[in-house]
Amino acid sequence: MQRNHRPAYVVKQGERSASFDVTERVDSILFAINEQELGSVIAPDDAGLEPIRTIHDTGMIEYLMTTYERQNVEAEVSTPVFPTFFPPSGQRRRPGCFEGQKGFYCTNTGVLIEEHTWKAASASAHCAIAGARVLQSRESHVYALCRPPGHHAGPDFFGGYCYLNNAAIAAQVLRENGERVAILDIDYHHGNGTQAIFYAETAVWYGSLYIDPGTDYPFFAGYADEVGIGAGEGTNWNVPLSPGTDQCRYLSDLETLLVRLTAFNPHCLSWV
Repeated sequence: MQRNHRPAYVVKQGERSASFDVTERVDSILFAINEQELGSVIAPDDAGLEPIRTIHDTGMIEYLMTTYERQNVEAEVSTPVFPTFFPPSGQRRRPGCFEGQKGFYCTNTGVLIEEHTWKAASASAHCAIAGARVLQSRESHVYALCRPPGHHAGPDFFGGYCYLNNAAIAAQVLRENGERVAILDIDYHHGNGTQAIFYAETAVWYGSLYIDPGTDYPFFAGYADEVGIGAGEGTNWNVPLSPGTDQCRYLSDLETLLVRLTAFNPHCLSWV
């Protein structure tokens, strides 16, 4: 199912550009797992919408589920869905019209919605949910192969190739049993969606090591002084790196992040 999401292109700086989120990512990872005999590969069950609703806004879920059909139901030629308008700061009211809704939830033009996007995104989330449940039941570690990815998807927004936040959904499944969860994110970009979801939470620690958002996506979040809010203050740690950071500095900053993670004393760790 996750292979069926095949974005023909994204729009970057006003031009069509090839998407980096390609189906070959799934195949190459599965090949490596099987070649190295790292463990059995199982397909996830359909976990339904309820675990997804614990993290994401109901309106956004409904939008992702229906938007392709809404745009193409009477079209002679089917087209992917892109936003045209985005809400400025302080003006975020959900419009009733379809055209306005396109930019209400979507943060950029790198996340087109085509025929199979929702099925792939929900299947990706179900992989994360299955991984969390396997971890709870019998294994000390598990790998969830999630595509599309998720860490740029927030409670009521999506972007950066991400539609649903797989790591956050899995963390919420673990939290339901009272687990303290840490999410360590070492992707090149900051996980602004994950940060937004757990920014005021005490039972989920989020730490991220990534390119300085002052120079690259997501631009508007991921700065070092963002440490959580209210009861969640001190559970969010950002370590932005300057372009050209060498290995010695990277490993030193990672060690600092790991010390903070250890101090949180989590029961479960999610590595993104």
